[in-house]
Amino acid sequence: MKNVTKIAKKSAGLSQKCSICPLMQRCTLEIHRACFDSFVEGFKKGAKAAEKEINKKFKTEQNESNNYKKAVGELNIK
Repeated sequence: MKNVTKIAKKSAGLSQKCSICPLMQRCTLEIHRACFDSFVEGFKKGAKAAEKEINKKFKTEQNESNNYKKAVGELNIK
């Protein structure tokens, strides 16, 4: 999860949500900054959730692999 903030800030500039904003692109600097910061925070939360999901799947696969190895090892011992 390196440089997530940097990637989020770059992606915020590519967002097209201003086209559907109820203010119709007539926002003040403060409102623009709030939208930008909100996007960055949401992006970071999404990246963190995705990382957790990937780690969860990896751990599950690793545990299944270890359980299989243990079962095969027990069969070979007997």
